[in-house]
Amino acid sequence: MWVDMVDENQQVPEVEFRSVDQVELEIRIRVKEVDGITVFKDFGERNDVYIKAEVQIQSPGQTIQTKTFKTDTHSYARYKASFNWQWVFRVSAPAHLCLVEFFIIDEDSFTKNQLIYESKVVALEEFIVQAHRRHSKGQVVQKTLQHQVLFETPAEGREEDDALAVPHMDPQLQKSWDRIRRKFRRWTACLRRCCKKCCSICCSCLYHCCCCPPSFEQESKPAVMKLEVTVLSEAEAALDPVLRESGHFAEPKDRGFNLTSALTEPRKFFYNYIGPKNYFQAKRAVGCVTCLVCSLLILAVIYLALQIF
Repeated sequence: MWVDMVDENQQVPEVEFRSVDQVELEIRIRVKEVDGITVFKDFGERNDVYIKAEVQIQSPGQTIQTKTFKTDTHSYARYKASFNWQWVFRVSAPAHLCLVEFFIIDEDSFTKNQLIYESKVVALEEFIVQAHRRHSKGQVVQKTLQHQVLFETPAEGREEDDALAVPHMDPQLQKSWDRIRRKFRRWTACLRRCCKKCCSICCSCLYHCCCCPPSFEQESKPAVMKLEVTVLSEAEAALDPVLRESGHFAEPKDRGFNLTSALTEPRKFFYNYIGPKNYFQAKRAVGCVTCLVCSLLILAVIYLALQIF
C-alpha cells in the first residue's frame, strides 16, 4: 500500500497495476548437526536425539499449508548429535508466509518423547523474495545460505506429541509404568541423599577423600543447530534432482557408539552408557571398596600374626 499526496490543482498521476509472475521454487534444508547440548533426558547424561520441523507455507490467494519433517535418531548422543539430513519442499514465490519451526526431541521407546529445548522459528520469506528478484532479472536463482539456530531455553517437563512419534503403549500399561517410575524416582532420591550424607561424613574425617567426586553440575547452555538452506528455481532443480523429500545427503559423523562396540571396547562402552558423572562415582566407589578390603586383610594378617606369636 502507498499514499500519494498532491496539490488539489495538480493532476493525479495514473497508476498502472500489473500482476506479479508466480515462480515455483524448491527449498532444500540440510540439518548437519546440533552441538553444545547440555540438557539430558536419559540416564547416563545422554539423549536419543532427532529433529522435527513443521513448515508453514501460504501463497497468494491460498490457505496455509503445513508440512512435517523429521530426521533419523542419533542414539546415545551426549553433547553433539550428527544428522546430515535433507528435507525438500516447494513453494510459489512471492509467498505471504514461509517459516520453519524446529524441535529438538529425545526419543523414548517406552514413554512419551520429550522436548529437550523450546522450539525455534526460522522465517524464509526474505530468502524467497530475493530469489524471486533474481529470477525476474534473469539471473541465477540458486543460492545457498549457511545458518545457525540457537536453542537457549530448556523444555522442562514438556512432552512431544506428534504423528511422527513412535507409538505409545496401552493407557493401562502406561499408568502402571508411570507408577513404577514414580516409585523408582523416590528410591533413587533417597539413595542419593544417603550417599551425600555418607560423603559429607567421610569428607569431615579426611580432607581429601577419594569418595568425594568433583562437582559435575553445570548450567544449561545454548545448543547450536547448523543448517544449510538452498533455494533453486524449478529448472535448476530439474538439473540436480533429489530422489527423496527426506533422507541422508551424507553419512552422519560421530555415530560409532553401538552395541557392537561393547565387545571391542567394553570400557569405552561402559563409560558412554552410564555417563561421565556416574562413571567417576563408580570408579571412586570401586577404589574405596578396594582400599577398605585391603585394609581389612592387612588387619586380619596382623591379628593372626599376634595370635600365633
